[in-house]
Amino acid sequence: PASRVKLFEASSQRKEMNTESSRSHLIIGVIIESTNLTNGSVTHGKLSLVDLAGSERASKTGAEDGQLKEANCINKSLCCLGDVISALSAEQSFIPYRNNKLTLLMQDSLGGNSKTLMFVNISPADYNAEESTSSLISVAQWLEHLPCKRETWV
Repeated sequence: PASRVKLFEASSQRKEMNTESSRSHLIIGVIIESTNLTNGSVTHGKLSLVDLAGSERASKTGAEDGQLKEANCINKSLCCLGDVISALSAEQSFIPYRNNKLTLLMQDSLGGNSKTLMFVNISPADYNAEESTSSLISVAQWLEHLPCKRETWV
């Protein structure tokens, strides 16, 4: 409904670096169920669609007060995600999923027999070279620390 759209727009702040950004993470979970018509067995699966907000430097975005607090929360959640991936790859007995709501919500999508496809948006503009490089380095580190062995790459 229109009232929900207005509420969403009111809670989403625009930034100098990206005027179209909602500055939030988005997680959509879809449960998929398949029934074998021959024997009646049921198989369940879950598809998680996750759109992570990008980390930003406050000095470049012009963020102040509430926007700065929001940016700090986003950056913290991304750091917590990195911590979880590192803990999984090191096969630690304790995985810090509960350190952040993002990692708690993504818990069943990380590790185990889950499969991950990641898109990283970078900018071709010279003035965004530092952020683009930082994004690519972060992804490279995450790929190094994937908890399951990859036999084939697509």
